[in-house]
Amino acid sequence: MHPLFRNGGLGLSDRDNVVDRRRSLRHNLRMPLGLQLWGGVGPNGNGKSVDISEDGALIETDLPLRVGSLLDLRIELPGEITGQQTTEWRCKGRVVRIVHPASVAHPVRVGVHFDWLSISRK
Repeated sequence: MHPLFRNGGLGLSDRDNVVDRRRSLRHNLRMPLGLQLWGGVGPNGNGKSVDISEDGALIETDLPLRVGSLLDLRIELPGEITGQQTTEWRCKGRVVRIVHPASVAHPVRVGVHFDWLSISRK
């Protein structure tokens, strides 16, 4: 397990008594990332992570995506976050939900489940 995600696992929210079905702990992390439709089909895009775990991420992007879209993502995590040297995550994932903002001044938020993840040190 990557050090950023130690102590992850299932949990129960005491505040609202809702079971969290995630298998790993999510961390609020706002980092720029690169994304493209899986297989290089369509435009490249940029985005920003809102939160991230070993299983997925919530990202903000202006790319026109749909639930079920397959994505290639790249995100660089600096040593200040991981406690180790800078790492690059390469992920293949699928869009599982889309949250449209209340106003056009805010970006669309996209929930992505990682189907494949590779972590390498820079």
